[in-house]
Amino acid sequence: MSTRAEKTQAEGAQGEQKKQDPGYSSGQVQIKLHSSWANYVKGLGGEQKAGEEQKVGAGEGGGAKTNAEGGYTTGGDTNTPVTTNPEPKTVHDSKDYTPEYKKMEGPVFKGAPKHTDANQGYLADCFLIAAMSSIAQQRPDLIEQMIEDHGDGTVTVTLYKVGGFYAAPGEGAPVKVRITTELPSKDGANPAYARGADKQLWPALIEKAYIALNMGGKYQGANSGGSVGEAMQGMLGAPSTSFPTTSKPAKQLVEELEKLHGTGKPLAAGSLGKDAYQKDASLADLADKKKVVPWHAYVITKADGKAGTVELYNPWGTKHPDKLTGDEFQKLYTWVYEGNPPEPKKA
Repeated sequence: MSTRAEKTQAEGAQGEQKKQDPGYSSGQVQIKLHSSWANYVKGLGGEQKAGEEQKVGAGEGGGAKTNAEGGYTTGGDTNTPVTTNPEPKTVHDSKDYTPEYKKMEGPVFKGAPKHTDANQGYLADCFLIAAMSSIAQQRPDLIEQMIEDHGDGTVTVTLYKVGGFYAAPGEGAPVKVRITTELPSKDGANPAYARGADKQLWPALIEKAYIALNMGGKYQGANSGGSVGEAMQGMLGAPSTSFPTTSKPAKQLVEELEKLHGTGKPLAAGSLGKDAYQKDASLADLADKKKVVPWHAYVITKADGKAGTVELYNPWGTKHPDKLTGDEFQKLYTWVYEGNPPEPKKA
């Protein structure tokens, strides 16, 4: 059985400096990562132009191998070769964490996917888990369509080319990544990283394929945080949108979130950085009271314009924030990330 430490979720990085903060550089956003072990890792996002999705950092991986050499194809035929398993080792507090690949018992899906199915494991990829969870809440059909089970211990996961991480040519071009259903594990029975409720494999398989394609084939590549919006785009095939929580008055913001949620848009939010708490003790007290973790990505599960409240889901699968007023949401969260899924297929 896993130790408690091995089951502890790593905290991902999603805190951006506000423009009025010292050190803010126009066109750049600094992110920080805070792990359960007080391990701080810093990264810089890319330039943000007006109207573009805001970058909140990226893993250390570069371009991925393509076609037969790496197990990726833009075509989607079933002859796609199986890609090499991503390197499972990660580093926490300067100590190596070395799970080994094991065959996991469990279904790919057990009923329609839900946002509560995906739980972050011992990896600082809250950006990725929050993105897939927000899609699962709003468009479970798209999560199901992403994964094709070949019945031979392999699945093909469909992702999309975005930004500089994807090797396949063409914006929005589907990239088929065929992987085994073996997953990194410390106890041989449970995944070390993303986990699914009722032993469902879909969260871990999407995570594995995303890391194989985007993060240089290393789980450590996702251990430095990343972009929620880019992860959404990589799963939906369409550019995502982001905007500051302070872009409009609190009441209008909540009403806008309710409207977006009602139209089926996956929504996530990045929480305030811990450095802000050090400058303002009242923010630290409010975050503690409302159970909001700094530098972390959350799924926006509900917004009620009439009541003026926002509800969020923590991708750890635990320690979910209390219901927040619009004003509290603006104080504790910096950015909103909006996915843009395709229209549902007509029956």
